[in-house]
Amino acid sequence: MKHREEIGLECLRQVNIQRDTIENAKATLNFPEDRKYKDFLACSYKKQGFQSQDGVILYNSIKDFLSRYYKRNDLKVMDNCKENIREDHGEMALNALRCIMDNLKNMEEKSRR
Repeated sequence: MKHREEIGLECLRQVNIQRDTIENAKATLNFPEDRKYKDFLACSYKKQGFQSQDGVILYNSIKDFLSRYYKRNDLKVMDNCKENIREDHGEMALNALRCIMDNLKNMEEKSRR
């Protein structure tokens, strides 16, 4: 599989989105409702194996990736996200990202208590 940075650059060109938009979203965790951003996410997810060509989010693949940083058992909180179903591939990717980030943030906050 290609390196994530290389995939990101490919998708930047493919979708024709400004790199600043992506960098700002990563830095602030404020994910824009912008059409190009959603298309960028879908492109990136598909190239990383996190979304099928049909638009289905591949949560097990995401869990495999995140298990480098979290205990696999803790990642079960992501199962809540599987209910977020949209027809649009970009919407699916954005909703999955938001749900995963929210669940991981909640899990981390609980573990600090």
